[in-house]
Amino acid sequence: MTAIDRPRPGPDPAEPPAEAPTELVFVTAEACHLCDRAREVLDELRRELPFTLREVDLDSPEGRALLAAWRFPFPPALGRGGTLIAFGRFSLRHLRRVLGDVVTGEP
Repeated sequence: MTAIDRPRPGPDPAEPPAEAPTELVFVTAEACHLCDRAREVLDELRRELPFTLREVDLDSPEGRALLAAWRFPFPPALGRGGTLIAFGRFSLRHLRRVLGDVVTGEP
């Protein structure tokens, strides 16, 4: 058998394909102590739950668009797609419950 004839390694058809982690959007502002605390909470949760975090500055065009869409009164804000998940002071216990449902796809 030549190198061309050898089967190429690939995904095992018996195993379901791995899903990409859920992407969450984290809207922050400069000199925001609530944003710093929220970042700590999210870093802790990333050790437990499979999600990625994309940080967006509130003063950027995307940040202003998210503010208009999600209508949160002050940063930080966390959302997925078109849905606001949390804003302001993030609670580890609350986000653990909510994000657990979001990243596992449960209601």
